[in-house]
This record gives sequence, structure tokens and C-alpha cells, in this order.
Amino acid sequence: MQEKIGIAITTHNRPAILKKALTEQQRFLPAGALLCVVDDGSTPPAKIPTGVYCVRHPQAKGIPAAKNAGIQALMEAGCTHLFLFDDDAYPLCANWYLPYIRSPEPHLCAIFTHWADGTPVGDCQVIGGDDQHLWYSHARGYLVYLHRSAVEKVGGMDSIYQTGYEEHLDLSDRLYAAGLTSWRYMDVKDSDKLLYSADQSHAVSTSQPQENRLQLIARNQPIRLARTQANYAGFASYGARRLILTSWLTTQADSQRGQKTKPDATLLAPLADSVEDKLALFHDEPLQNADALTQNGRQVDGCLL
Repeated sequence: MQEKIGIAITTHNRPAILKKALTEQQRFLPAGALLCVVDDGSTPPAKIPTGVYCVRHPQAKGIPAAKNAGIQALMEAGCTHLFLFDDDAYPLCANWYLPYIRSPEPHLCAIFTHWADGTPVGDCQVIGGDDQHLWYSHARGYLVYLHRSAVEKVGGMDSIYQTGYEEHLDLSDRLYAAGLTSWRYMDVKDSDKLLYSADQSHAVSTSQPQENRLQLIARNQPIRLARTQANYAGFASYGARRLILTSWLTTQADSQRGQKTKPDATLLAPLADSVEDKLALFHDEPLQNADALTQNGRQVDGCLL
């Protein structure tokens, strides 16, 4: 697959902040990149300039659903490098994306350990690193980088976190548990010279009411921590997946051929190969060579009638 960069910005009721972000994104947009905005129920709807792809939710669905809409849009567009931005973050220079796409890690997050005034954030320290990266004890969510292969393995943000909080940490945890990353929370070195975060400067307020935010954290954090303890690496669907249904009935003779067909799953391998997403197969007797249907990464669910 040809390399392609995709950028998805999520926004909700912050028109001035989005306008600034789009100006800077377009100023430093990589050649051939897709720029997308996910408007999560803004009232009035966000103003999107010509040339920017827009996904709009008429009603706000929350952070996980908005981020997943961005992932789905970029995946369907054939992007290999996915950058998920909050609307209060944006690039500071040309070629800001190169350290991310040149990294051997399929997942990184832009992370800071101190507020702009030098005060420690309190929940995040550098705990290691290598020539290209720093490893952290925690992560921020204003920029999430994903290689397409990472999404294909574990999906996107999990809807178990409802309207948000802990979902990006959970994604990092699942990727690490799946053996795809060297550490849970990593960033390229000197990302503060590449990306601006208004949150780091306390220049913006969250669009989530404080009471709701605290309630969501209290609900969601135990879920994530339990998953981390269990090395959970489950797949989280990031959008509607296509499902092909078919039946293969072999207990009775074929009326056209006058004979029964052997329930040999290898006969269905070409069909399974032709399905890009998932194949659901209904059959009326146990299959022979059933493993043939799941070779080469095929996604096939069988149901014996």
C-alpha cells in the first residue's frame, strides 16, 4: 500500500479554536495528506473550509466516538499514517510529522511533563527512552499517532468509556499488551518543538463540564486499570464493519447436480479470500478442514445450524 498521511481533528463548540487549528494545519500540511474534521455535535455546526473533509455528528457522541469517526474516515481513505488531533493542538513547523512516521513504533502520543509555566503536571514523568523516543509513566491525548497496522490489530477507542476519559490510555495499553509497542506511553524526542498544545499553556477550558469529567474519570479509571493488570489486548471496533452472510447446506443433495457436496471448508477458501471484512457462514453439518477458512488472516465466523 502506498504511504499516505491522514489528519483528523475532533471539535465540539470551539469555533475560534478550531479556526486557528485549521489555519496552522493547512500551513504545514504534508504533501498529499488528507485533512479531516470530526464535528461532534457543535451548535451551530462548525465552519469547515473548502478542501477539508468533514464528518458531522448531529448530536454530540463524546470523545471515543468522535475519535473513532476520525479513524474510520482515515482508514477508509487508505491512510497508512493516522494523526488524531484535539482542536486545541496543531503543528509548529514544516516536517513536524517526519519523526513520527520514521519511528519504528506503530503508536506514539505527544506528551508533556510540565505545564508551560514550568510546574510539573503531577501524573507524568520520563522513565526511560532510546535514541528516538522518550518513555513516560502517563500520557496526554492531544495528539495520537497510529500506523494503519496498529488499528488493524486492536481497533480504535473503546466505547466502554462512554463519552470519554481514559480511552486513549486504554488504546495505548492494548497495543502494548498485543506486543506492538516497546512501552505503553511514548513520544518522539523534542515534540514540544513540533507541536503546540493550548492545554499545556492553560489557554483553553475543556468542553466537558467539570462535574461530568470527575464522574467519568471515577467510573472509567478502574476499568482501564483492571484491563492493564490483565494485559487486555482486545479489539475495539472504530466504526460499522461490513459483514457478509452466506449459507452452505450439505446434508441434502443439490437439486441441480443430484448429489451432496462434501462439507470441506477448503472449497470456500476463495470466497473467504474475496471478503475484505468478516464472513459469517451458516452450515448444517460439521466442517472438514475448518482451519482453511481462517488462514492468511481471514475473518470467518461459523455457525452450525
